[in-house]
Amino acid sequence: MANPDDLYNKDETAWLEMMARLAAERRFAELDYEHLHEFLTDRQDAIGKRFSAVSEPCFCTS
Repeated sequence: MANPDDLYNKDETAWLEMMARLAAERRFAELDYEHLHEFLTDRQDAIGKRFSAVSEPCFCTS
């Protein structure tokens, strides 16, 4: 199996698929917790920014 640290830096999609597979197989000791935290925090920030942009009132006139 590829080294998760190397995979995270080279192919984020493959790394995420690996993390999902490991979690599904309950192989928690093999998860890349450092990068999982980084990945999820980045996604949370992106979702928050996207939600803020959508929920801001629009004072547009047509």
